[in-house]
Amino acid sequence: MRLGVRVNDPTILKDVIARLPPGSKPAAYAVVDHLYSIIGSSAKPDSRVRRLSLGYWNLIRFGRAREFSGVLDAFESHVQLTVAEYAPRCVFVHAGVVGWKDRAIVIPGLSHSGKTTLVDQLIRAGATYYSMNMPFWMAADSCILTREPWAYGCRTQTNQRKCGRKKSAPRWI
Repeated sequence: MRLGVRVNDPTILKDVIARLPPGSKPAAYAVVDHLYSIIGSSAKPDSRVRRLSLGYWNLIRFGRAREFSGVLDAFESHVQLTVAEYAPRCVFVHAGVVGWKDRAIVIPGLSHSGKTTLVDQLIRAGATYYSMNMPFWMAADSCILTREPWAYGCRTQTNQRKCGRKKSAPRWI
């Protein structure tokens, strides 16, 4: 899948690229499948004009925020969903995954169904953490498990995250 990214300010490109999915590679294509346009803006001191950062996917706005980080978060989420929806010959699974005795344990389920709690308990029992969000894809009789580059967390009753465990850089296993 070819994703195009353009920005209005070259200084924000590094931050945008950091939010692309693991395994993304730069390439020069005249035509892309999906085009993202990121407009970064910061408020000028003593200005009465409210400047907003914006994000577009093709012609549709997916993000608007006063802080650029808000558009970056929306971009990262939108790209993940776009790849999951449009990737050819791939199926993504919403599941938690741990390793146990050289095998993967895949725990699929809906949001708030207890996947993270079960993964956390398995880790405490000695399992190796791999992923908590659409961790692998299947294509042509093969299964590739990907590690997420971000930390996982447990939901609290106020729907905030806690238990963040930092992990190493993304790897293909």
